[in-house]
Amino acid sequence: MKHYLLVFYLCFVFVFSNAQNNNWLPAGLPDSLYGLDISCLYSDTANDVIYVGSVLKSWYSWDHQTIAKYDGNSWDTLGDFNWKIRTMINYKGNLIVGGEFTKVNGISVGYITMFDGTSWVNIGNFDYPVINLKIIDDTLYAMGYLSHIDSISINGIAKWNGNTWSDVYSFPKTDNQPWVYDITKYNGVIYVSGNFYSQQQSIMDIAMYKNNTWQSVGQGFFGGFNGVNRLAVYKGELYAAGLIRKPDGNAGHGIQKWDGFSWSEVGTSLKFYKNNYGGNVIVHDMLIHNDELYVSGVFNYAGDVPAMGIAKWNGSTWCGFGLNGWGANTLPGTTDSLNGYCTTMDFYHDTLFVKAGDTLNGQFTNFIIRSKGVLQIDTCSTPLSINESIALNENNIHIFPNPAQNYLNIQLNNPLSKDLEIQFYDIVGKQIKSYSLKNVQPHNKIDISELKSGVYFIKVGVGNDEFVLEKFVKM
Repeated sequence: MKHYLLVFYLCFVFVFSNAQNNNWLPAGLPDSLYGLDISCLYSDTANDVIYVGSVLKSWYSWDHQTIAKYDGNSWDTLGDFNWKIRTMINYKGNLIVGGEFTKVNGISVGYITMFDGTSWVNIGNFDYPVINLKIIDDTLYAMGYLSHIDSISINGIAKWNGNTWSDVYSFPKTDNQPWVYDITKYNGVIYVSGNFYSQQQSIMDIAMYKNNTWQSVGQGFFGGFNGVNRLAVYKGELYAAGLIRKPDGNAGHGIQKWDGFSWSEVGTSLKFYKNNYGGNVIVHDMLIHNDELYVSGVFNYAGDVPAMGIAKWNGSTWCGFGLNGWGANTLPGTTDSLNGYCTTMDFYHDTLFVKAGDTLNGQFTNFIIRSKGVLQIDTCSTPLSINESIALNENNIHIFPNPAQNYLNIQLNNPLSKDLEIQFYDIVGKQIKSYSLKNVQPHNKIDISELKSGVYFIKVGVGNDEFVLEKFVKM
Protein backbone atom coordinates (compact mmCIF):
# COMPACT_ATOMS: atom_id res chain seq x y z
CA MET A 1 0.00 0.00 0.00
CA LYS A 2 1.40 3.38 -1.00
CA HIS A 3 1.97 5.97 1.71
CA TYR A 4 2.34 9.72 1.51
CA LEU A 5 3.57 12.33 3.96
CA LEU A 6 0.86 14.93 3.87
CA VAL A 7 0.05 18.03 5.87
CA PHE A 8 -3.58 19.01 6.02
CA TYR A 9 -3.93 22.72 6.49
CA LEU A 10 -7.60 23.54 6.61
CA CYS A 11 -8.21 27.24 6.72
CA PHE A 12 -11.51 28.96 7.12
CA VAL A 13 -11.94 32.69 7.51
CA PHE A 14 -14.57 34.25 9.71
CA VAL A 15 -15.52 37.81 10.48
CA PHE A 16 -16.79 38.85 13.91
CA SER A 17 -20.01 40.76 14.18
CA ASN A 18 -18.18 43.80 15.49
CA ALA A 19 -15.76 43.87 12.56
CA GLN A 20 -17.87 46.53 10.86
CA ASN A 21 -16.85 48.96 13.58
CA ASN A 22 -13.54 50.74 13.18
CA ASN A 23 -10.87 49.26 15.44
CA TRP A 24 -8.38 52.13 15.34
CA LEU A 25 -8.05 55.80 16.28
CA PRO A 26 -5.30 58.41 16.15
CA ALA A 27 -3.35 58.13 19.41
CA GLY A 28 -3.77 61.81 20.21
CA LEU A 29 -0.15 62.94 20.02
CA PRO A 30 -0.40 66.77 20.29
CA ASP A 31 -0.09 68.82 17.11
CA SER A 32 2.67 70.85 18.81
CA LEU A 33 4.86 67.76 18.33
CA TYR A 34 5.51 65.89 15.10
CA GLY A 35 5.62 62.09 14.94
CA LEU A 36 7.30 61.61 11.57
CA ASP A 37 10.53 60.22 13.09
CA ILE A 38 9.01 57.85 15.68
CA SER A 39 11.19 54.74 15.90
CA CYS A 40 10.34 53.16 19.28
CA LEU A 41 7.48 52.77 21.74
CA TYR A 42 8.04 51.59 25.27
CA SER A 43 5.44 50.85 27.96
CA ASP A 44 7.02 51.47 31.36
CA THR A 45 4.82 49.43 33.68
CA ALA A 46 6.77 50.50 36.77
CA ASN A 47 5.83 54.15 36.19
CA ASP A 48 2.53 53.43 34.39
CA VAL A 49 3.35 55.49 31.28
CA ILE A 50 4.07 54.79 27.64
CA TYR A 51 7.05 56.53 26.03
CA VAL A 52 7.26 57.50 22.35
CA GLY A 53 10.57 58.38 20.72
CA SER A 54 11.67 60.20 18.72
CA VAL A 55 9.16 63.00 18.37
CA LEU A 56 10.21 66.24 16.71
CA LYS A 57 9.68 69.28 18.97
CA SER A 58 8.55 71.26 15.93
CA TRP A 59 8.00 70.49 12.25
CA TYR A 60 11.23 69.23 10.66
CA SER A 61 13.28 70.21 13.72
CA TRP A 62 15.63 67.26 13.36
CA ASP A 63 18.18 68.55 15.89
CA HIS A 64 15.54 68.97 18.60
CA GLN A 65 13.86 65.65 19.21
CA THR A 66 12.18 64.48 22.39
CA ILE A 67 10.45 61.60 24.15
CA ALA A 68 6.69 61.99 24.38
CA LYS A 69 5.06 60.26 27.34
CA TYR A 70 1.41 59.45 27.95
CA ASP A 71 -0.10 58.54 31.34
CA GLY A 72 -3.59 57.65 30.13
CA ASN A 73 -4.87 61.21 30.51
CA SER A 74 -2.37 63.67 29.05
CA TRP A 75 0.82 63.96 27.03
CA ASP A 76 4.13 65.42 28.19
CA THR A 77 7.73 65.48 26.94
CA LEU A 78 11.05 64.38 28.38
CA GLY A 79 14.46 65.64 27.23
CA ASP A 80 15.87 67.50 24.24
CA PHE A 81 17.96 65.26 21.96
CA ASN A 82 20.03 66.36 18.98
CA TRP A 83 19.10 63.28 16.91
CA LYS A 84 16.98 60.11 16.80
CA ILE A 85 16.02 57.94 19.79
CA ARG A 86 16.03 54.26 18.84
CA THR A 87 15.30 52.30 22.02
CA MET A 88 14.24 52.72 25.66
CA ILE A 89 14.01 50.49 28.73
CA ASN A 90 13.59 50.78 32.49
CA TYR A 91 16.67 49.32 34.16
CA LYS A 92 16.90 49.27 37.95
CA GLY A 93 14.37 52.09 38.25
CA ASN A 94 16.00 54.40 35.70
CA LEU A 95 15.06 55.06 32.08
CA ILE A 96 17.89 54.05 29.73
CA VAL A 97 17.73 55.55 26.23
CA GLY A 98 19.81 54.59 23.18
CA GLY A 99 19.93 55.98 19.68
CA GLU A 100 21.74 58.19 17.20
CA PHE A 101 21.99 61.24 19.46
CA THR A 102 25.21 62.65 20.90
CA LYS A 103 23.65 65.31 23.13
CA VAL A 104 20.69 65.46 25.50
CA ASN A 105 19.75 68.74 27.18
CA GLY A 106 23.10 70.02 25.95
CA ILE A 107 25.10 67.26 27.72
CA SER A 108 27.47 65.23 25.53
CA VAL A 109 26.73 61.49 25.54
CA GLY A 110 27.90 58.51 23.53
CA TYR A 111 24.68 57.27 21.88
CA ILE A 112 23.28 56.17 25.25
CA THR A 113 22.08 57.98 28.38
CA MET A 114 20.16 57.43 31.61
CA PHE A 115 17.41 59.53 33.18
CA ASP A 116 17.55 59.12 36.97
CA GLY A 117 14.26 60.92 37.59
CA THR A 118 15.87 64.34 37.80
CA SER A 119 18.63 64.66 35.21
CA TRP A 120 20.27 62.95 32.25
CA VAL A 121 23.50 61.06 32.96
CA ASN A 122 26.25 59.84 30.65
CA ILE A 123 26.73 56.09 31.32
CA GLY A 124 29.23 55.26 28.58
CA ASN A 125 30.44 56.20 25.12
CA PHE A 126 29.79 53.93 22.15
CA ASP A 127 31.40 54.52 18.79
CA TYR A 128 28.16 53.96 16.84
CA PRO A 129 24.42 54.34 17.55
CA VAL A 130 22.68 51.97 19.95
CA ILE A 131 19.64 50.49 18.20
CA ASN A 132 18.27 48.11 20.83
CA LEU A 133 18.34 47.55 24.60
CA LYS A 134 17.26 44.36 26.39
CA ILE A 135 17.45 43.03 29.95
CA ILE A 136 18.32 39.38 30.66
CA ASP A 137 18.98 38.08 34.18
CA ASP A 138 19.29 41.62 35.61
CA THR A 139 21.93 42.54 33.02
CA LEU A 140 21.41 45.27 30.42
CA TYR A 141 22.47 44.54 26.83
CA ALA A 142 23.10 47.23 24.19
CA MET A 143 23.19 46.34 20.49
CA GLY A 144 24.01 47.83 17.12
CA TYR A 145 26.92 48.24 14.73
CA LEU A 146 29.26 48.61 17.68
CA SER A 147 33.00 48.02 18.00
CA HIS A 148 33.85 49.95 21.20
CA ILE A 149 32.28 51.08 24.47
CA ASP A 150 34.69 53.50 26.10
CA SER A 151 38.06 51.70 25.71
CA ILE A 152 36.58 48.18 25.56
CA SER A 153 36.54 46.32 22.23
CA ILE A 154 33.22 44.66 21.40
CA ASN A 155 31.52 43.12 18.38
CA GLY A 156 28.02 44.47 17.98
CA ILE A 157 26.91 43.90 21.56
CA ALA A 158 27.89 44.91 25.11
CA LYS A 159 26.48 44.33 28.59
CA TRP A 160 26.17 46.56 31.66
CA ASN A 161 25.58 45.58 35.29
CA GLY A 162 24.70 49.10 36.41
CA ASN A 163 28.31 50.06 37.04
CA THR A 164 30.61 48.73 34.31
CA TRP A 165 30.41 47.74 30.66
CA SER A 166 31.93 44.53 29.28
CA ASP A 167 32.12 42.35 26.20
CA VAL A 168 29.54 39.57 25.70
CA TYR A 169 31.36 36.23 25.67
CA SER A 170 33.72 37.47 22.92
CA PHE A 171 30.94 37.58 20.34
CA PRO A 172 32.63 36.77 17.00
CA LYS A 173 33.47 39.58 14.62
CA THR A 174 32.28 37.33 11.80
CA ASP A 175 33.38 38.07 8.23
CA ASN A 176 32.48 41.74 8.68
CA GLN A 177 31.68 43.93 11.66
CA PRO A 178 28.30 42.51 12.78
CA TRP A 179 25.01 44.34 13.03
CA VAL A 180 23.35 42.95 16.17
CA TYR A 181 19.62 43.63 16.49
CA ASP A 182 18.32 41.49 19.35
CA ILE A 183 19.15 39.06 22.14
CA THR A 184 17.12 36.63 24.22
CA LYS A 185 17.47 33.55 26.41
CA TYR A 186 15.85 30.29 25.37
CA ASN A 187 16.13 27.04 27.33
CA GLY A 188 18.99 28.53 29.34
CA VAL A 189 20.98 29.48 26.21
CA ILE A 190 21.73 33.01 24.97
CA TYR A 191 20.68 33.71 21.36
CA VAL A 192 21.79 36.77 19.38
CA SER A 193 20.32 37.86 16.03
CA GLY A 194 20.94 40.51 13.41
CA ASN A 195 22.75 40.77 10.11
CA PHE A 196 26.09 38.96 10.26
CA TYR A 197 27.87 36.03 8.67
CA SER A 198 30.74 33.74 9.64
CA GLN A 199 31.76 31.27 6.98
CA GLN A 200 34.13 29.48 9.33
CA GLN A 201 31.45 28.86 11.97
CA SER A 202 28.52 28.58 9.54
CA ILE A 203 26.78 31.37 11.44
CA MET A 204 24.19 33.31 9.42
CA ASP A 205 22.18 36.09 11.11
CA ILE A 206 21.67 34.17 14.37
CA ALA A 207 24.01 32.53 16.88
CA MET A 208 23.74 30.82 20.25
CA TYR A 209 26.25 30.73 23.08
CA LYS A 210 26.41 27.07 24.15
CA ASN A 211 29.15 25.03 25.83
CA ASN A 212 31.28 28.19 26.12
CA THR A 213 31.33 28.83 22.38
CA TRP A 214 29.25 30.66 19.77
CA GLN A 215 27.49 28.24 17.44
CA SER A 216 25.15 28.26 14.48
CA VAL A 217 21.41 27.78 15.04
CA GLY A 218 20.44 25.12 12.56
CA GLN A 219 21.48 26.38 9.15
CA GLY A 220 20.83 29.99 10.08
CA PHE A 221 19.12 32.24 7.56
CA PHE A 222 19.71 32.09 3.82
CA GLY A 223 19.82 35.11 1.54
CA GLY A 224 22.32 37.93 1.27
CA PHE A 225 19.91 40.67 2.34
CA ASN A 226 18.12 38.77 5.11
CA GLY A 227 18.32 39.89 8.71
CA VAL A 228 16.62 38.94 11.99
CA ASN A 229 15.23 42.05 13.69
CA ARG A 230 13.45 40.48 16.66
CA LEU A 231 13.53 37.36 18.84
CA ALA A 232 10.81 36.14 21.22
CA VAL A 233 10.26 33.01 23.28
CA TYR A 234 6.64 31.92 22.96
CA LYS A 235 4.97 28.68 24.09
CA GLY A 236 8.23 26.80 24.42
CA GLU A 237 9.70 27.83 21.06
CA LEU A 238 12.03 30.58 19.86
CA TYR A 239 10.52 32.90 17.24
CA ALA A 240 12.71 34.90 14.87
CA ALA A 241 11.33 37.67 12.66
CA GLY A 242 12.67 40.25 10.25
CA LEU A 243 13.55 40.27 6.56
CA ILE A 244 13.32 36.52 5.96
CA ARG A 245 12.50 35.09 2.55
CA LYS A 246 11.14 31.59 2.07
CA PRO A 247 12.16 31.51 -1.64
CA ASP A 248 15.80 31.83 -0.46
CA GLY A 249 15.51 28.46 1.30
CA ASN A 250 14.30 29.54 4.74
CA ALA A 251 11.54 27.74 6.62
CA GLY A 252 9.29 30.79 6.78
CA HIS A 253 8.56 34.14 5.19
CA GLY A 254 9.04 37.09 7.53
CA ILE A 255 8.95 34.83 10.57
CA GLN A 256 9.86 31.29 11.62
CA LYS A 257 10.35 29.32 14.85
CA TRP A 258 13.01 27.09 16.44
CA ASP A 259 12.20 24.19 18.80
CA GLY A 260 15.80 23.57 19.86
CA PHE A 261 16.46 21.18 16.96
CA SER A 262 15.07 22.60 13.72
CA TRP A 263 13.36 25.59 12.12
CA SER A 264 9.74 25.48 10.99
CA GLU A 265 7.16 27.78 9.44
CA VAL A 266 4.65 29.73 11.56
CA GLY A 267 1.33 28.74 10.04
CA THR A 268 1.72 29.80 6.43
CA SER A 269 3.88 32.78 7.39
CA LEU A 270 3.39 36.44 6.57
CA LYS A 271 2.96 37.52 2.97
CA PHE A 272 2.90 40.57 0.77
CA TYR A 273 0.59 38.84 -1.71
CA LYS A 274 -2.14 36.38 -0.79
CA ASN A 275 -1.11 32.73 -1.33
CA ASN A 276 2.23 33.92 -2.68
CA TYR A 277 5.70 34.14 -1.11
CA GLY A 278 6.84 36.80 -3.54
CA GLY A 279 7.84 40.24 -2.29
CA ASN A 280 9.93 41.23 0.69
CA VAL A 281 8.11 40.91 3.99
CA ILE A 282 9.79 42.75 6.88
CA VAL A 283 8.87 42.37 10.54
CA HIS A 284 10.00 45.42 12.51
CA ASP A 285 8.66 44.52 15.93
CA MET A 286 7.41 41.49 17.88
CA LEU A 287 5.96 41.25 21.39
CA ILE A 288 3.87 39.00 23.63
CA HIS A 289 0.71 40.24 25.33
CA ASN A 290 -1.91 38.15 27.16
CA ASP A 291 -0.24 34.96 25.94
CA GLU A 292 -0.46 35.94 22.27
CA LEU A 293 2.33 36.88 19.88
CA TYR A 294 2.04 40.18 17.99
CA VAL A 295 4.08 41.19 14.94
CA SER A 296 4.19 44.49 13.05
CA GLY A 297 5.92 45.52 9.85
CA VAL A 298 5.60 45.46 6.07
CA PHE A 299 3.13 42.75 5.05
CA ASN A 300 -0.46 42.47 3.82
CA TYR A 301 -1.45 38.96 4.87
CA ALA A 302 -0.89 36.64 7.82
CA GLY A 303 -1.89 33.02 7.29
CA ASP A 304 -3.53 34.24 4.05
CA VAL A 305 -6.02 36.50 5.85
CA PRO A 306 -5.92 40.31 5.48
CA ALA A 307 -3.55 41.76 8.08
CA MET A 308 -1.82 44.85 6.74
CA GLY A 309 1.10 45.77 8.96
CA ILE A 310 -0.03 44.06 12.17
CA ALA A 311 -1.17 40.55 13.14
CA LYS A 312 -1.25 38.17 16.07
CA TRP A 313 -0.52 34.45 16.45
CA ASN A 314 -1.85 32.24 19.26
CA GLY A 315 0.15 29.11 18.45
CA SER A 316 -2.19 27.81 15.76
CA THR A 317 -4.03 30.78 14.24
CA TRP A 318 -3.15 34.08 12.58
CA CYS A 319 -5.52 37.03 13.05
CA GLY A 320 -5.72 40.50 11.52
CA PHE A 321 -7.15 43.71 12.94
CA GLY A 322 -9.01 45.42 10.12
CA LEU A 323 -6.22 47.59 8.72
CA ASN A 324 -5.85 48.03 4.98
CA GLY A 325 -4.09 50.39 2.61
CA TRP A 326 -5.42 52.54 -0.18
CA GLY A 327 -5.65 51.88 -3.89
CA ALA A 328 -3.74 48.75 -4.88
CA ASN A 329 -3.17 47.84 -1.23
CA THR A 330 -6.87 47.72 -0.32
CA LEU A 331 -7.63 44.36 1.31
CA PRO A 332 -11.04 42.65 1.34
CA GLY A 333 -12.97 42.31 4.60
CA THR A 334 -11.14 45.11 6.41
CA THR A 335 -12.53 48.18 8.13
CA ASP A 336 -9.81 50.84 8.56
CA SER A 337 -7.87 52.55 5.77
CA LEU A 338 -4.30 53.43 6.76
CA ASN A 339 -1.74 55.35 4.73
CA GLY A 340 1.54 53.53 5.42
CA TYR A 341 2.67 50.36 7.18
CA CYS A 342 3.25 49.72 10.88
CA THR A 343 6.67 49.61 12.49
CA THR A 344 7.20 49.74 16.25
CA MET A 345 4.44 49.00 18.77
CA ASP A 346 3.66 48.38 22.44
CA PHE A 347 0.68 47.90 24.72
CA TYR A 348 -0.27 50.45 27.33
CA HIS A 349 -2.64 48.53 29.59
CA ASP A 350 -4.73 46.68 26.96
CA THR A 351 -4.55 49.41 24.32
CA LEU A 352 -2.08 48.85 21.50
CA PHE A 353 -0.12 51.89 20.30
CA VAL A 354 1.49 51.60 16.85
CA LYS A 355 3.74 53.81 14.73
CA ALA A 356 2.00 53.91 11.37
CA GLY A 357 1.17 56.18 8.45
CA ASP A 358 0.06 59.78 8.72
CA THR A 359 -3.60 59.24 7.80
CA LEU A 360 -6.27 56.85 9.13
CA ASN A 361 -9.68 56.84 7.44
CA GLY A 362 -8.84 60.29 6.07
CA GLN A 363 -7.92 61.70 9.49
CA PHE A 364 -4.41 62.92 10.35
CA THR A 365 -2.80 60.57 12.92
CA ASN A 366 0.47 62.40 13.59
CA PHE A 367 2.05 59.03 12.69
CA ILE A 368 0.80 57.10 15.73
CA ILE A 369 -2.46 55.16 16.12
CA ARG A 370 -4.02 53.17 18.94
CA SER A 371 -6.59 50.44 19.19
CA LYS A 372 -10.11 51.49 20.08
CA GLY A 373 -10.17 50.15 23.64
CA VAL A 374 -9.43 46.44 23.87
CA LEU A 375 -8.13 45.38 20.46
CA GLN A 376 -10.79 43.61 18.40
CA ILE A 377 -9.73 41.00 15.86
CA ASP A 378 -11.20 41.29 12.39
CA THR A 379 -10.39 38.10 10.48
CA CYS A 380 -8.66 34.89 11.49
CA SER A 381 -7.38 31.77 9.81
CA THR A 382 -8.21 28.59 11.65
CA PRO A 383 -5.71 25.85 10.93
CA LEU A 384 -5.77 22.22 11.85
CA SER A 385 -2.45 20.63 10.99
CA ILE A 386 -1.95 16.86 11.15
CA ASN A 387 1.32 15.25 10.10
CA GLU A 388 0.95 11.52 9.59
CA SER A 389 1.63 8.71 7.12
CA ILE A 390 -1.51 8.50 5.02
CA ALA A 391 -2.68 6.05 2.40
CA LEU A 392 -5.11 6.93 -0.32
CA ASN A 393 -8.80 6.74 0.56
CA GLU A 394 -9.13 3.26 -0.96
CA ASN A 395 -12.24 2.40 1.05
CA ASN A 396 -14.06 5.48 -0.34
CA ILE A 397 -15.15 6.80 3.04
CA HIS A 398 -17.93 9.39 2.76
CA ILE A 399 -19.22 11.56 5.62
CA PHE A 400 -22.61 13.33 5.45
CA PRO A 401 -24.83 15.35 5.92
CA ASN A 402 -23.23 18.79 6.30
CA PRO A 403 -24.58 20.70 8.19
CA ALA A 404 -25.69 18.01 10.64
CA GLN A 405 -27.94 18.21 13.67
CA ASN A 406 -27.92 14.97 15.68
CA TYR A 407 -26.14 12.37 13.54
CA LEU A 408 -23.32 12.03 11.03
CA ASN A 409 -23.38 9.18 8.52
CA ILE A 410 -20.16 7.37 7.59
CA GLN A 411 -20.51 5.33 4.43
CA LEU A 412 -17.93 2.86 3.05
CA ASN A 413 -18.19 1.66 -0.53
CA ASN A 414 -15.75 -1.21 0.09
CA PRO A 415 -15.93 -3.85 2.85
CA LEU A 416 -13.72 -3.24 5.88
CA SER A 417 -12.46 -5.77 8.44
CA LYS A 418 -10.70 -3.21 10.69
CA ASP A 419 -12.16 -0.89 13.31
CA LEU A 420 -12.75 2.74 12.44
CA GLU A 421 -10.89 5.22 14.63
CA ILE A 422 -12.88 8.41 14.97
CA GLN A 423 -11.74 11.74 16.47
CA PHE A 424 -13.53 15.06 16.74
CA TYR A 425 -11.64 18.38 16.89
CA ASP A 426 -12.91 21.84 17.72
CA ILE A 427 -12.24 24.81 15.45
CA VAL A 428 -8.78 25.55 16.94
CA GLY A 429 -7.61 21.96 16.49
CA LYS A 430 -8.14 20.64 20.04
CA GLN A 431 -9.31 17.03 20.20
CA ILE A 432 -12.58 16.83 22.13
CA LYS A 433 -13.73 13.25 21.53
CA SER A 434 -12.19 9.97 20.39
CA TYR A 435 -13.42 6.40 20.10
CA SER A 436 -13.30 3.20 18.00
CA LEU A 437 -16.21 2.02 15.89
CA LYS A 438 -16.33 -1.79 15.90
CA ASN A 439 -18.39 -4.11 13.72
CA VAL A 440 -18.16 -1.66 10.88
CA GLN A 441 -21.05 -1.74 8.43
CA PRO A 442 -21.33 -0.25 4.94
CA HIS A 443 -23.47 2.46 6.51
CA ASN A 444 -22.71 3.75 10.03
CA LYS A 445 -24.44 6.44 12.08
CA ILE A 446 -22.53 8.60 14.63
CA ASP A 447 -24.38 10.43 17.39
CA ILE A 448 -23.24 14.10 17.62
CA SER A 449 -26.17 15.43 19.65
CA GLU A 450 -23.90 16.21 22.63
CA LEU A 451 -21.78 18.63 20.60
CA LYS A 452 -22.57 22.30 20.92
CA SER A 453 -23.54 24.20 17.78
CA GLY A 454 -20.49 25.32 15.83
CA VAL A 455 -17.79 24.26 13.39
CA TYR A 456 -15.86 21.00 13.92
CA PHE A 457 -13.48 18.62 12.18
CA ILE A 458 -13.97 14.85 12.09
CA LYS A 459 -11.11 12.47 11.38
CA VAL A 460 -12.07 8.93 10.40
CA GLY A 461 -9.14 6.52 10.28
CA VAL A 462 -8.69 2.90 9.26
CA GLY A 463 -6.08 1.70 11.72
CA ASN A 464 -2.79 3.46 11.06
CA ASP A 465 -3.07 3.21 7.30
CA GLU A 466 -5.65 5.68 6.13
CA PHE A 467 -7.84 8.57 7.18
CA VAL A 468 -10.13 11.23 5.83
CA LEU A 469 -10.50 14.62 7.49
CA GLU A 470 -13.53 16.81 6.93
CA LYS A 471 -14.98 19.98 8.37
CA PHE A 472 -18.66 20.07 9.27
CA VAL A 473 -21.17 22.38 10.91
CA LYS A 474 -23.16 21.17 13.92
CA MET A 475 -26.60 22.79 13.91
